[in-house]
Amino acid sequence: MELVKSLGFVKFADKTNLTKKQREFVEGTKESLEQVEQHIKGKIQLKSADQLFDEL
Repeated sequence: MELVKSLGFVKFADKTNLTKKQREFVEGTKESLEQVEQHIKGKIQLKSADQLFDEL
């Protein structure tokens, strides 16, 4: 979450006003950003675009 907090334009919305679909989007985005942060710290290895394309 350090990455998200470092962005000046990010606002955290009150989750109680969001629809179920919006909450799922927020949670998915949060999880993705946490994975990016772990990757930057060298804790996990993410797939390359070629690897993702090969899965299709």
